[in-house]
Amino acid sequence: MTFFLPLHLEAKKRSSSEKKEIESLFLWSHQFPGALLYLELTPHGWLHAVAREGKGKKSPERRFLLNSEGRVVWEGPVAMTALLADNPFPVIMEVQQTGLVFRAINSSGSESWRYPLEGIPASTIMDPSSKTMLMVMMPYEWGTEQEKSYQADFLALDLQTGTVKWKTPLGEIRGSLTSFGGEMALSDDSLWWAAGGRAACLRLSTGESMWNIAIPRNDEASSEWIFTESGAFMAKGGHILSFSPQGALQWETLIKEGLSLNGFGRGTSGIAASFVGEKKVDLVVLDPVSGKILWQKDFKHNVKKEGPPPRGLVVSHDRVSLAMDQRLIGFELSSGEEVYSHKLKNKIFQGLNEIRSFDQHFVLVGFDGVRGYGIKDGKKLWEQTDFVDPVFEIRKTREATLSVALSGMQGGLSPGAKKAWKEYESGSRDFTSAAMEASFQQQMYRQQQQAQNQRATKNLSGAIGKFAEIDLTLVNRRLGSRYAQFYRHRGSSFMNLKNVEALDGALVDLTTGEVHVGGVKDSKTACVSQLLVDPEGQRIIQAYRQMALMCKDEDLIEVYRFTP
Repeated sequence: MTFFLPLHLEAKKRSSSEKKEIESLFLWSHQFPGALLYLELTPHGWLHAVAREGKGKKSPERRFLLNSEGRVVWEGPVAMTALLADNPFPVIMEVQQTGLVFRAINSSGSESWRYPLEGIPASTIMDPSSKTMLMVMMPYEWGTEQEKSYQADFLALDLQTGTVKWKTPLGEIRGSLTSFGGEMALSDDSLWWAAGGRAACLRLSTGESMWNIAIPRNDEASSEWIFTESGAFMAKGGHILSFSPQGALQWETLIKEGLSLNGFGRGTSGIAASFVGEKKVDLVVLDPVSGKILWQKDFKHNVKKEGPPPRGLVVSHDRVSLAMDQRLIGFELSSGEEVYSHKLKNKIFQGLNEIRSFDQHFVLVGFDGVRGYGIKDGKKLWEQTDFVDPVFEIRKTREATLSVALSGMQGGLSPGAKKAWKEYESGSRDFTSAAMEASFQQQMYRQQQQAQNQRATKNLSGAIGKFAEIDLTLVNRRLGSRYAQFYRHRGSSFMNLKNVEALDGALVDLTTGEVHVGGVKDSKTACVSQLLVDPEGQRIIQAYRQMALMCKDEDLIEVYRFTP
């Protein structure tokens, strides 16, 4: 009989002095009525949470809003509410018998103002400088019959008072809730909008319509904008368009229908755009005056094998830089001449990644950390990596444990090896022939069992995850463009497995590469720590994601002081 030992990694415990230090940083905690499912740190420091109303998995979900002291100032059912803004007040949209209503809630929980809506806000954007919400308003009928055309309006709502600043007709448009809402962008005193085969520009302060024109209709693709003193450039699907400040469509260039935009930027000598396909990345540079293609290159990149390339590109100092196919490549923007090409580590492409640009450098941000590079030569300036994803690590450990268990249960000789030895015993095979045949059959058997074990392990691990895990989504809108947040592993390791009961929150300053680490209470494997690091509010919010049924803290958040 074959026995197996369950795989166990002992965490490196904090010393008593370290524990006391963590305890001294504790600020407050809050326990929800059921498991926490969603936790968002808003741009102005509010905590927006969604949790179950009870312990059961079928319990209704409820929305909560907590202030900086941990007090619940508002709560309501998830299906009937939404948080739309948080400056200067959190603004909640509620479904009432009379229709949709905006309610502003102050820090004490009192209602500051109320505004009944005359339709559905199909698209919204905030202007932080004037504390104004800009909306494309559709009539209520649009929610039930989206195939018809409806009269739409632009509406500007003052979030300090709840009063309408201006209202401007947009015209008759149509489209679906999933793809139509429209996308808006702000530039100086201009509001730009595109959707449903139209584009428009309004004066932000007054609502005066500058222009409203037809554009190529592509409701499936999102749009990205670039603003200059001479007008605006928009990329939507495989189209790139240029608008004058007066609203003239100066030019339109179709690269190719159905392309997925990955990056968009402008330099002194060209407009650069990158597009991603299943097996290649295209880079196109256009003349900003005429829209003609100056040069175009394509690069192999297998998305299924390598993962999607980092989102974005860098355009600066007459350079355009992008990453794909395990390489970082830079070209002269004006000529397309290759300036540099550097090999990247494979694991850079194994998670969600993006490129962010600063004055003299740019960074690649991935799941395992950040790397900084010089804009002109692409040389690595600094690297902060080897962070961990605790949920991934626990799932990996679970699969390893199940694999050991399955291997132990499937020990012994293969049927082919048993047959070879029986033939030797009966005299129909000699010893050498039987030994060679048995060895071959046993090796084949082990390979087959290993492949079966891998499939069974993944299936069993996934089934356990569905049964025992509770999804928890964290969103940090407080980091801005300067910071990126990670988990630093302090626990023990065994081969490629890591114990993630002992984690710290890590904040990387993308302008300098400096790392700030903040400690929190150790968790348990069944209840892994999930963190939101708040550099401006100088705190770390610790929540717990249930990874097994033994978890008892899936309804809890705890907050600690943090000094970057």
